[in-house]
Amino acid sequence: MTYLGFLALFLGVPILVLGALARRRPTERRAWTATAALSLIALLYTTPWDNHLVAMGVWGYDPQRVLGITLGWVPLEEYLFFLLQPFLVCLWAMAEGPKPPPPETAGGKGRWGLLIALAALEIGALGVWISGLQEGAYLSRILAWGLPPLALQVAVGGDRLWAAREVLARRWAGPTLWLWLADGIAIRAGIWFIRPEFTVGLGLAGLPLEEMVFFALTNLLVANGWTLALDPVVERRIRQAEFRPLRIPSD
Repeated sequence: MTYLGFLALFLGVPILVLGALARRRPTERRAWTATAALSLIALLYTTPWDNHLVAMGVWGYDPQRVLGITLGWVPLEEYLFFLLQPFLVCLWAMAEGPKPPPPETAGGKGRWGLLIALAALEIGALGVWISGLQEGAYLSRILAWGLPPLALQVAVGGDRLWAAREVLARRWAGPTLWLWLADGIAIRAGIWFIRPEFTVGLGLAGLPLEEMVFFALTNLLVANGWTLALDPVVERRIRQAEFRPLRIPSD
């Protein structure tokens, strides 16, 4: 299987099916706008980071399985992956049908515990990155790259994400399990590979822990972003610049 064939089978086909289902649901125009915007953001934000990983040798691809069009260090197919993955996550949500946003809760002091935890993880990841520790190279770079936008989402509407956590979990879980399966197949087929010397050596069914964290984190970012983009409370909050951290009700 070529990389392009992989994209067609594991991203193209599900996107077409989910897109057909989504078109049967009442969907706001801004849902499609948010999907396109998230896809573009993913491309712009991921491109320099992914080029760094390939240049460093953390991961690579079989030159016989790609079209041979390379931009920087990365084949064209990889850029298509950046664009298609957000569509998969957002269409999964749209295929479920519209969900009313949770009611706005009032009162209570904002809890900054999650933001502090994310900041601590970010500092730790950057520390491992700077230290040059080879075994933690890939995981540290995933966290250092992915945690800042997650912290921004929490700061903007963490309370809204928590209120919508059950719906959000469904929007995240399906695409994540699917891409874990697809990634494992691609690695076993030799379409791309992860150099074990840059990993911590843990994984599940041949899928490195780092790849599991990557897809879990990126799909969470997309699901969060899409959920926030369609939340009228967040829209008003952004206009008024009233950012609130995650609020977890206390017992």
